[in-house]
Amino acid sequence: MRSRPKGVITVFFTLCCSAFLGLFFMLTESVRVQGARTQAVNITDMGNYSVFSEFERSLLDRYDLFAFDGAYGGSSFSEDRIYARLRSFMERNASPAKEGLSMLCFDPWQLQISSGRILEYALLTDEGGCGFYQQAVSFMKNTAVMNVTGKLYEYYTQAEEMDRLQEAYEKAKQQSDADMEDAQEQEEQMMAELSGESGEVFLPPGESMTDPLKELARVIAGGIWENVRGSIPVSSRKVPGWDLASHRLLQRGTLKVEEKYGSITDDLIFREYLLDHFPNYLSETEEDPGQQKVLEDAPSEEALKCQAEYILAGKRSDLLNMKAVALRLVLLREGANYLYSISDPGMNAAASQTAFLLIGWTGIPALVSTLKHALLLGWSYGESLVDVRTLLEGGRVPLKKSGDTWTLTLTQLGNLSGVLAEGGKDRGRGLRYRDYLRILLDLGSVRQQTRRGLDLIELTMRSVWNDSFCVDHCVVALTEEVSWKIPPLFSRIPGAFLKVSGGPWEMRVKAGFSYL
Repeated sequence: MRSRPKGVITVFFTLCCSAFLGLFFMLTESVRVQGARTQAVNITDMGNYSVFSEFERSLLDRYDLFAFDGAYGGSSFSEDRIYARLRSFMERNASPAKEGLSMLCFDPWQLQISSGRILEYALLTDEGGCGFYQQAVSFMKNTAVMNVTGKLYEYYTQAEEMDRLQEAYEKAKQQSDADMEDAQEQEEQMMAELSGESGEVFLPPGESMTDPLKELARVIAGGIWENVRGSIPVSSRKVPGWDLASHRLLQRGTLKVEEKYGSITDDLIFREYLLDHFPNYLSETEEDPGQQKVLEDAPSEEALKCQAEYILAGKRSDLLNMKAVALRLVLLREGANYLYSISDPGMNAAASQTAFLLIGWTGIPALVSTLKHALLLGWSYGESLVDVRTLLEGGRVPLKKSGDTWTLTLTQLGNLSGVLAEGGKDRGRGLRYRDYLRILLDLGSVRQQTRRGLDLIELTMRSVWNDSFCVDHCVVALTEEVSWKIPPLFSRIPGAFLKVSGGPWEMRVKAGFSYL
């Protein structure tokens, strides 16, 4: 009988064990590689979280906005600098041994970054400040403002009505001015006929009363702001040049921002954000509630104090902005005042009587009617000046007047400068200055208001944080692509027996993050 060689079973089991061990190590390597792929995605996301966690705290504290500076305190935006920062965070998380933890943990993944780049990014100023608008509306919707959305829409409706009344007033005023020119020509013609050889005009007794319209013309010629300015002095602050976001060529991002908000209601909420976060002429007084947060957080070095007025007018100084806003308030009040004046019987009677006393001697009813209408228009304008003076002193003025809330008499119109010098009279009810600013905002362009709001953010941040800060360097969203290398680990053991070597595995990870 033939005998088997000794050790055959041992060799057989050795070969079987080697095969099973090789299979085990390859399966383990396969599991490791899949885990490494997942870990690469996680580490890339962690890198994004780390980069975006470096948001500008001053921007958040003052304006409730999230963004990080893509220039990192410098004067120029740099994608390479952002990627270098991102890579440093990813490498730190991918290689804990570099942090002195090699004795405390075993890293089975051994991930390495082979290459990477920023794909796209979105800035706070992109698409007309869409990132700013979206964040502002989102913040306001997560606060108590949603409880007053109906009230905001009511203000918007009132703003539209005031705008329509202003248009009607302008048309009536243009027609009245044309009629007055004709009336003056006829009056001059009759004056020439009544004049004697000496050139003197003989009028009936009592016809020498003061014409209120002449006093109104003198007031207007003296400047609107000089007559309606309140007792609170206007700061002398100016914008230090036109190197602002709305006046220069901006850095542009390449990532399309998702526009979650953009309806009329969202526009109203955004305007409320502007009023809450940008101080106005009366913000430092007790007459303007709701500005406590702005005043507590506002730096004393801000370039402008009348910031809400800058958003409305866009002028270089507080004084110019206040003049522009005061004029717009006067124009806004004219329409509503005129609507009431033509509907009030007592005012019509007073205007008719004054017109008859001034020009009734001509015996031409059309001239008397024309002057009556001109008196009502002038009376409404004078009341508008008193209204704005009241608002600028912290008082209230109702949108629609009544006999109780109308303050200026036709006799006082003849001494309008004296009435304005005494100051406005608070009616005790109606809207405050801040409410009228809201109406003016509702009549303006949201896109323009967004750009000017960014101007003010840039000015403030330059004064309190970094004098080279630019809003078009503020990143709000980012996507990147990173190539990861996974070196072999467990597969090296069977490879050593088989005398084969496998190269590292590579994978590409596309990830990103957005504050919006």
